[in-house]
Amino acid sequence: MNDNETGAEHSTFSERVKAAREAQHLTREELAARLGLTPKTIGAWESGAATPRSNKMQMLAAILNVSLRWLISGISETAQERVQEAKEPVRGDTLREILVEMRELKSELTDSTRKLNRLEKQLEEAL
Repeated sequence: MNDNETGAEHSTFSERVKAAREAQHLTREELAARLGLTPKTIGAWESGAATPRSNKMQMLAAILNVSLRWLISGISETAQERVQEAKEPVRGDTLREILVEMRELKSELTDSTRKLNRLEKQLEEAL
């Protein structure tokens, strides 16, 4: 799923969280369990009463299969690319920069996944 598959435009963070959660067919309880939180916390995010810390924000984006940029700002990568294209033509060096950034993000995601798996294993062993 990409950012545009969550449906109509969602202007607030809380609306984006709810729309993305529903697009993944997750209940608040299921999302809360994946994040190690309570459903009440997810409800607070979806009502706008609270926002997650940065580490939970990254996990939330990954679980909901949306970009962190979209989750925070509502700007999809596609919209950002259209804005960039309107400003200037894409040059070879810009494409290289995009590729480097993509590889960095991929590496960060891989590292985060490893850490998450390690923590999950520790928790399972403790239980």
